[in-house]
Amino acid sequence: MLGAAAQERLSLSGSDTHANGSYYGGFAQDSWRATRKLTVNYVLRYEYWTPWITIRNNLVGYNKFTCQLTYALANPLDFFDPATHYGRDAQLTPGFPRSLYTEGKKDFAPRLGNAYLLTPNTAVRAGTGIFFDGN
Repeated sequence: MLGAAAQERLSLSGSDTHANGSYYGGFAQDSWRATRKLTVNYVLRYEYWTPWITIRNNLVGYNKFTCQLTYALANPLDFFDPATHYGRDAQLTPGFPRSLYTEGKKDFAPRLGNAYLLTPNTAVRAGTGIFFDGN
């Protein structure tokens, strides 16, 4: 679950950043009473976070492997040009997504839990699972 990002996103200095993104998620859950004292819960969850998109395409990415900046706009100065609606209608950099990054679409997160009844008033519970944190 730990790792380092290969590219960072920034917005051009002095800009008002209005970013849009969406989140989709769903899950299926069930319980199984294995014995009178043991109950097992299992869940399969799916999550998808869309990449953040800025209205004016004013994102700048830094690739730490090549030590170079990547701009969402083919000409970064189009951000200041009223003829391109300040970057909204400007040409984007070919070969890069508008958000300068992509999200994985295989974010399945299984989870498992159990509850064991020690006494009529005491239960011991444990659980584990995979979780995804959005952008």
